[in-house]
Amino acid sequence: PSPGTGCSTPFPEEYSQAGVARLLQYGSRAIVRDSEALRKKILPPGKTWKVFGQSFGGRIVQRYLQVAPEGLTSAHAHGYSVMSDDDQWTALRLLSQKRVFQDYVKVYPKDESKIFKIRAQIPKDQCFVSGDNSVCGPSVVDSLIMLLGFKSSWGSLHLRLSGLIDEKDHLNSYSLNQLVQDFVFGALTHNYAAGTVLSWADSTADQADLRYCDRPLELLHQRGEHPETWALNECRLISDVHNSKWDPLLTEFLKNNKGYSDPISLAEIKTNLQAFPKLNFFLYSGQADVFVPLETFKDEVDFLSPLVHYNNFPNSGHEGFITEDQVWQDLSK
Repeated sequence: PSPGTGCSTPFPEEYSQAGVARLLQYGSRAIVRDSEALRKKILPPGKTWKVFGQSFGGRIVQRYLQVAPEGLTSAHAHGYSVMSDDDQWTALRLLSQKRVFQDYVKVYPKDESKIFKIRAQIPKDQCFVSGDNSVCGPSVVDSLIMLLGFKSSWGSLHLRLSGLIDEKDHLNSYSLNQLVQDFVFGALTHNYAAGTVLSWADSTADQADLRYCDRPLELLHQRGEHPETWALNECRLISDVHNSKWDPLLTEFLKNNKGYSDPISLAEIKTNLQAFPKLNFFLYSGQADVFVPLETFKDEVDFLSPLVHYNNFPNSGHEGFITEDQVWQDLSK
């Protein structure tokens, strides 16, 4: 177990600058330190182990390669990539949402028009509140991306849309509220402060405020893209979600704590893989993943080649670590 994940102690929720600072101790570097302490306690001296991680766990695996390769027999990461430019990474993530949705509507061709009809019936001043979290307007529909990125959940996404609007195009208010509770307050705002701080701490550049999407959207506009017209675009939702207690604390912390950024270093990973030639690194992505899309893996794979064994799976998304036999074959070696 790692701190703040699984069955471990929950993240601290101290509403103060000190509480925000404490969250820095729950990042990937700290988790690797804890994992190494467990390895040395559990295994005989000099005995190494395989590590596997998916999504944030994939970040931990790659941090492990950076800071403690001597503890590893092999490293397996699914659904997490490392790029040197966070803004480009986010722009590619947004573009993947457009690409994957286009594949989705080939299966469910009527669903795109349903989304636009649903959005049109939610006033901008219609707000939803849960505890300290709030969100207003049609951007709540963009939370459906939570299902889009798992190809095995496309059927569930279709059913959600079918429940949100009837055959006469009338919005179902109960289903809308349920969507917000499940995917906005139940998923996106879960561990709101911790997610913000940990993403910032492990990123490649210090973040000055909570407006993560401004620069990536600008980059997309420069490419001739218009994300504001897309059926689904997570940045609309991210920009509209607020937490009355954490927002001012996080904004103040990010403004006054420059230099804490601790990005994963591909150069150090490469050096370590060269120094430990028997250490195999397996990296996986999914064609339908809109959270860590295949487009974001190119820089890492090119930089680490031929020291990385990379597979992109055409028939899965962010859930491919479960459904793809290749992952389990590699782990069993």
